[in-house]
Amino acid sequence: MNGDRASGRVSGMGGAESWKGKRQKEQGRAMDNQRGPSDTYRDRADRFGQEGDRAKRRLRRLTHTRLVTFLTAGLLLAVGGAREDPRWLVVLVGVTCLLGYVALVVAHRRVAALVEYIDELKRLNEEALDKLARNWDRIPGSPVEPPRPHHPYAEDLNLFGSASLFQLICTAATPLGQRTLRGWLLEPAEPDTIVHRQEAVAELSPRIDLRDELAARGRLIGRINSPVVDRFIRWSQDDHWILGRPWLLGLAWLLPLSTAVLVMLQAAGVLPYHLWVFSVLGCAIVWRRFGETIEDIFKSASSGETALRRFSILFRVASDVSFRAPLLEAIAQSLNADGNPAHRQMRRLDRILACSDVRFSDLLHGLLQLLTLWDCHVLFALERWREANRVHVESWFSAYSELESLMALAGLAHSHPSWAFPQFTSDEPKEFIAQDLGHPLLAPENCVVNDVQLGPPGEFLLLTGSNMSGKSTLLRAIGVNVVLAQAGAPVCASSLHLPSVRMFTAMHVHDSLTEGVSQFMAALNRLKLVVESARRAESDSVAFMYLLDEILQGTNAAERQTAVRRIVRHMLEKGAIGATSTHDLTLADTEDLKHAAKAVHFEETIEQTASGPNLSFDYKLKPGLATSTNALRLMDIVGL
Repeated sequence: MNGDRASGRVSGMGGAESWKGKRQKEQGRAMDNQRGPSDTYRDRADRFGQEGDRAKRRLRRLTHTRLVTFLTAGLLLAVGGAREDPRWLVVLVGVTCLLGYVALVVAHRRVAALVEYIDELKRLNEEALDKLARNWDRIPGSPVEPPRPHHPYAEDLNLFGSASLFQLICTAATPLGQRTLRGWLLEPAEPDTIVHRQEAVAELSPRIDLRDELAARGRLIGRINSPVVDRFIRWSQDDHWILGRPWLLGLAWLLPLSTAVLVMLQAAGVLPYHLWVFSVLGCAIVWRRFGETIEDIFKSASSGETALRRFSILFRVASDVSFRAPLLEAIAQSLNADGNPAHRQMRRLDRILACSDVRFSDLLHGLLQLLTLWDCHVLFALERWREANRVHVESWFSAYSELESLMALAGLAHSHPSWAFPQFTSDEPKEFIAQDLGHPLLAPENCVVNDVQLGPPGEFLLLTGSNMSGKSTLLRAIGVNVVLAQAGAPVCASSLHLPSVRMFTAMHVHDSLTEGVSQFMAALNRLKLVVESARRAESDSVAFMYLLDEILQGTNAAERQTAVRRIVRHMLEKGAIGATSTHDLTLADTEDLKHAAKAVHFEETIEQTASGPNLSFDYKLKPGLATSTNALRLMDIVGL
């Protein structure tokens, strides 16, 4: 199976395609490669919109035809059966119309589902366009658990929340996929894992049909809370109950069998008494004794089952695709463990749990319990399913959540074909070297790129410039691209070479009224975390990276200068690589820091206009220290 399954199903072509159809798709993909991603998303949104309109017209026709068929069937049956000598031909036609109505109901449901599916495909491509334009208010948010307090970089780099990296990347429809992607952004992967992810992302990037199909079907299964999935996985690992009571299984077979035999013997006249009543009474005693326990087990197994069973659709689509990348092959193998595809096993579980739903009908459930001990047999089938699949259930959901995360990164790669996959180096000295580095959260047409180098150890990047010139944005661009690189994604740069790094930032600190912490104390606590982490990381093989933005602003200039110099010296002594921004042009005037600092700056252009001075920025890095300030001019511009 290839990546064209979504468009093939939508247009109703089924599995077999003509040579002409395949040729047209190949030509379409070639045209997509020649055009930009925005053209691709716009064309797909338009195409799905047109197909959706056709499907909606078909749905309306089915609705009207269904109503007419039902009224016609009712009229014919009423007319044909009202006479003493029924007109059987009229009745037969009425019954035929009634059967046709049932068929139309089934067709109506299928077309209604198709309409929802096509609308979701259209919506996905419209969202992709909004992501390209960074229209944050039109991009749906994906609520995930916030990172733990005092995470090394999550808050400073806007990884989560509104206008965040997660909002830009995430296409995962299931909470497990969202949780996995969240973990990738918060915890850097090992270099070997990153390489495997890069291969998988590169393979998935052009397979937009496959990615859209899984995302659309994932959204259509409805919102599934993480606790529901976690509870189901825990249930799959629980010890069995009825399998450990073979005597109860024996009774569940013996009592119903004896009831049937005794009834047949009485019907044949062999037994003159109602001895089968004793077998029924035995079933009632067993039901009374163990009914509540079995009911609790059913509740535990079927908690969230209505939503979970729909995972079989996602498992089927994912397991039917052939992959080349080793990581994707491993995912496919996890979904087809031991020759028992996950989607088949989930459908089987669905059928078993559907049998347990008989307990919601008091009359039917009571009759089946007295005659067959129905719940015992269903529980036996349920525990046999769990025994056969307990080693696979967790790996199924883990594999699919990993696939969703890879597809999210692949969507980012597809939308930004100029972005490069970073290369990780283990050679000494450890350096971060980027060409045409930009901030991933800025729209491509507004993103100014720069060449940036951090390291080698013993040196630091000293970033100066006036207010609003772009210092903080550059530091965040470095940090966000490091996060992307160590998650396995492409980065907003034409090339990036870096070692595996443990990164800490000190940029965005807040005071806390509830904790009685001032802004200056919050900055000190943050710096303490960075400094102590650098000390612990000194002996690690992983490089330590720091990004410091105008630190210790809440104290006087002399003390701030002394404190910042001490912190920078500490980082140099520990072999860390990093950058610090400052307005203090004399920060590196001491002999030791003067040789260690690689000074770069941003500058502004000032134009005198009739309404006063006007500042403009080109956001391009230039060597050396800044030569101008603009605080007073900015005060003049805002009327102060």
